[in-house]
Amino acid sequence: MANHSNDDTVSEQIQDLSGAIGTGLELEGALNALTDLSRQLIDSSACGIFKFEGINAHLITTHNASPDLERAVQDFHTSGQTDQVFTADNPVVLSESGEETSYALAPISAQEHPLGIFAFACNRSVYTAPELDLIATLSRQAAIALENVGLYQDLFETHHKLKASQTQLVQSGKMAAVGQLAAGVAHEVNNPLQIILSRVQLLMMRHKEEESLVKDLDLIESNVKRISRIIRSLLDFARHNSGQEEWKSIDLIYLVTQTANLMQHLMEKGDIEVTITTADGKSPQVYGNVSEVEQIFLNLLINAQQAMPDGGRIDIELSTDGQTTTAMISDTGEGIPEENIGRVFDPFFTTREENGGTGLGLSIIYSIVDKHNGEVSVKSEPGQGTTFVLRFPSKGSQDDSEET
Repeated sequence: MANHSNDDTVSEQIQDLSGAIGTGLELEGALNALTDLSRQLIDSSACGIFKFEGINAHLITTHNASPDLERAVQDFHTSGQTDQVFTADNPVVLSESGEETSYALAPISAQEHPLGIFAFACNRSVYTAPELDLIATLSRQAAIALENVGLYQDLFETHHKLKASQTQLVQSGKMAAVGQLAAGVAHEVNNPLQIILSRVQLLMMRHKEEESLVKDLDLIESNVKRISRIIRSLLDFARHNSGQEEWKSIDLIYLVTQTANLMQHLMEKGDIEVTITTADGKSPQVYGNVSEVEQIFLNLLINAQQAMPDGGRIDIELSTDGQTTTAMISDTGEGIPEENIGRVFDPFFTTREENGGTGLGLSIIYSIVDKHNGEVSVKSEPGQGTTFVLRFPSKGSQDDSEET
């Protein structure tokens, strides 16, 4: 009768823990609670849950383990003895030569996929059948905990990716609308602008001997040409953001220059100097969607400008080794605190909420770069500026493309 009562108590304890594991999402707490209960139920000197990465066995619970248990499990794994645990699909008792302690190792699996091992150290060589059955039950609870948290993490990541994709889709629609508006404005402004330019040049020819007048007309001409360059940039922007653009070879120096021209007024107003350089005078080419690659540089320039409220410098360096095209965008701004470096590409992470920041700019950049089979990284120190490094598969330099 006593044994029956004890079995009921054990069953209730496991059931309570199973309910907590089934509804809980905090992995460390669930697994530590599991090892606490396991030490109560199994006469052992130590126990722990391990995951394997290559030849390494990693302890993932902080309660009830011991250095000797960690060493023994690592030795068993290195020697290949842990393989028989998954082959048997039941607890296996192992021991080391010359040692009194024996170890019961139970597989932790989900849908026939090995997740880890639940290990017990005991100062005896024999385990009863009920003990081994109980260890198997406890290992199944560990599998449920690991699987639940894995599923939650997958769901969490999928949810954030979906939100980012939805936001990017909305942003693309807005960009297409802005592109159509820009095209209309550009065409309307460009016609009278060309008339003004032709009249100014005509006046310069007629009054070329009047130095003071020519000087004023020259100033008008240079500014009209500047407006004309902005108009061309707007037309390019409109064409690239029509929402129907196909992928093609992109002249990166031209795209970056045109994007910088769009920002020229803001940069000059903010006392920010922008320089663009290329290695060997060659213009690297990448294959992709022009509007999306343009958006990468536009977002980075806007970020850099906002990081330098008192003015500064932005250097854009483009290079290619024939296989990879690299763009380095460096600013002399306020920099990024070390604790934020790992989060800058997270959707909705921003330190500029009070200024209307949404935390989407860099996450969109990351998404676009990834879509183009590229990589983006960031280096920064507070007060020392920030450098973003973009790497894309090369389409070949402009010289190479002209030869072919």
